[in-house]
Amino acid sequence: MLPKNFRLYLRDHRVARLATLNKDNSIHLIPIVFANDSGSIYFAVDQKPKRTKRLRRLQNIDRSGNATILIDDYSEDWTKLSYSIIYAKAEVLHSEQKLKARAIRLLREKYSQYASGKYLPNDSRSTVIVRLSPGKIVQWSAESALESTLT
Repeated sequence: MLPKNFRLYLRDHRVARLATLNKDNSIHLIPIVFANDSGSIYFAVDQKPKRTKRLRRLQNIDRSGNATILIDDYSEDWTKLSYSIIYAKAEVLHSEQKLKARAIRLLREKYSQYASGKYLPNDSRSTVIVRLSPGKIVQWSAESALESTLT
């Protein structure tokens, strides 16, 4: 279970960067929007235009079962810089319809763009959802200049 203060931190942040490992050991990095519950982080492959149907992020997750996300706060006042890195087990949800429906609900609650129905269909069967189960969380803040690890 994620600590309450970290769940609130996730709720308050709108975008993250998802890193997965390609076959050649290079990093594949993309921005994602996400939602969370008490123990997992979810993102969807939504209906925004894609260049291909075989998304590399999904291939990498299917192959390795791991992903890392970075959430950061930038400010011109560098005493306010901070970031969190979340190392997670990742899985594409296939037959878990109740869990997929819950993830879709969480995403719609967080993002009005999804709530409109334009980017995220109502049918959980046709929506690709990825669940990230955090194993290690590293947080850093310039204010404290200390790194803390949640496991």
